[in-house]
Amino acid sequence: MSNTYNADKESRRLNDSVAVNINMKNRWSEVNDWCQALTSALAVVVIIFAFIFRIVMVDGTSMVPTLHDRDRLVISSLFCNPKNDDIVVLSTEGNNSHPIIKRVIGMDGQTVEIDYKNDVVKVYDKDSTTPKILDEPYINEKDLRWSLISVPQGIEGNEPQLYFDKNGRIEKAVYPVPEGCYFVMGDNRNDSKDSRFPDVGFIERDQIIGVALLRLFPFESFGFVN
Repeated sequence: MSNTYNADKESRRLNDSVAVNINMKNRWSEVNDWCQALTSALAVVVIIFAFIFRIVMVDGTSMVPTLHDRDRLVISSLFCNPKNDDIVVLSTEGNNSHPIIKRVIGMDGQTVEIDYKNDVVKVYDKDSTTPKILDEPYINEKDLRWSLISVPQGIEGNEPQLYFDKNGRIEKAVYPVPEGCYFVMGDNRNDSKDSRFPDVGFIERDQIIGVALLRLFPFESFGFVN
């Protein structure tokens, strides 16, 4: 009787030990599955941010009030085809070769006219004599200071034109945008070095790094960029 009892007890102990080992194996298998899933997810995130999205930091105040110094943005370079009013990150030969952030005002075939007399920006489509007067609630100051104007080096047939009043003050500047190029300006018009200046000038397509999509930081300003 005692031997039978001991045998049953030993059998239950062995069964319990096997059950514990199976449970431990199942748990380790679950942990391993989670680790593999997490590794795969991280790999996907790395690939996405390496080839599709990038995080950049705003340097300077040329896009105030839309963007501020040290804001963090997500930009997209995949199928990047900027259009008017998009905010883009671009590289330039000037500015110590640091990328800069500006807003697209005009595209190739269009003509940008900055009317300093009436403080408006007009865009003419190709072969059109009727301009679109831009509604720009995002700019920092309405009055455009003509004294800051400079002329980028144009491409033959696309030379910028300046018009002055009888006192020698500039009334308007006209920029025919060359083929394959963009005309960009900062929202802080009176404190922005952009396509109006020779060390930036017209922007070629391959100079555009990406289009700004989202502001990550500061957290209270999190949201889409427009």
